[in-house]
Amino acid sequence: MSEAASGTGKNPARLYVERVSVPAADEANKWIAERVGTLGGDAFEILQSVGECKADRLAEGGRAEVGETFAGRIFGPNAEIRWVRVGSGYLLWWLSEDSQARRPGDGAASMEEVNCDKPARATRHYLVGYWDDGLGQFREGNIPGEITYSKIIAGNPKKGDRVYVDVVEYFVGEPETGLSFSSEEEIRKFEIELNKPRVIAHRCIGIGCDRDREDGGRRENA
Repeated sequence: MSEAASGTGKNPARLYVERVSVPAADEANKWIAERVGTLGGDAFEILQSVGECKADRLAEGGRAEVGETFAGRIFGPNAEIRWVRVGSGYLLWWLSEDSQARRPGDGAASMEEVNCDKPARATRHYLVGYWDDGLGQFREGNIPGEITYSKIIAGNPKKGDRVYVDVVEYFVGEPETGLSFSSEEEIRKFEIELNKPRVIAHRCIGIGCDRDREDGGRRENA
């Protein structure tokens, strides 16, 4: 992942968030269509509906609709759009580090700027399951109830590969230090510090598959 794509760097990160609530699917689809061009590069989708969770490259032409989903996200190197169905309506978010991608003239009057205390950090999260050449699927047999799923991304997975999602995480604050624990008040301050969230936001930037280097490729067709 490049520094530009991942949002990482030496300076504290700035994240721009646009959020809206709409009463119906048609308005949600229109809102998404107006912003899908900001994703940049290869774009992907993760769509959740009753009985199915789909992850794949975004359809050619960048068309994305809420359809039968109760939650979803589409994302690329530059931005992410996500939504959740609430009753018959939808809550939607757009997240990016590019303040110029959406302007008030584009209808982004609700833009919020989130200032972070630290640089953003790019992380890679591997999904369960290893590519099984014989099955032509990803397979995870080491937990109760074997999980299998088909190839969900373009490319040619090899034996032992795992699917991953690349994510950028945004941080605030550092725990207060120098507490003496000499009183109940000091102990309470320590508890509060421990329970403060450090990751205040995240956005997905890509999907791929390869060997998990930390896993060392030890488990292949487990």
